[in-house]
Amino acid sequence: MQENNIKDTYDSVPYTSNPFAISSIFRLEAIAKMSGFEPAPHEKCRVLELGCSFGGNLMMSALRCPDSEFIGIDLSSEQIERGSKIVEQMGIKNLKLIQGDISQIATGGAAENLAKSLIISSFMAFIAGCLILSKMLFLKWAKTTLARTD
Repeated sequence: MQENNIKDTYDSVPYTSNPFAISSIFRLEAIAKMSGFEPAPHEKCRVLELGCSFGGNLMMSALRCPDSEFIGIDLSSEQIERGSKIVEQMGIKNLKLIQGDISQIATGGAAENLAKSLIISSFMAFIAGCLILSKMLFLKWAKTTLARTD
């Protein structure tokens, strides 16, 4: 019952979905390499975005990397329907949008497939962006405040 209430609320308040530079597969690949990992090359990788809205964050990468596979999952059937229409209109063949509850996904064989994917959470990308912005603002504040000779 509660899941339906959350879904209904979420469906009634759609929001825009745009690419986030912080979760770009090109950026994530570079960070992984600099951290000593051997990620799949962006030209041929698998990406799963949890909480994808209508897939705006995945569309650019799917267009740029036609040999990679992109999957977006969102609770909102409204968002998934909207995104699926855009994907079809743009002719994006390597992006699949799925309506579903992300807390129910990693069961059975799906868990193994998830482990082989680069997982992006829009919420985590947002939090990371907020942290970077906070750091920049703090450094700007510290530079101006500590430089004072009052």
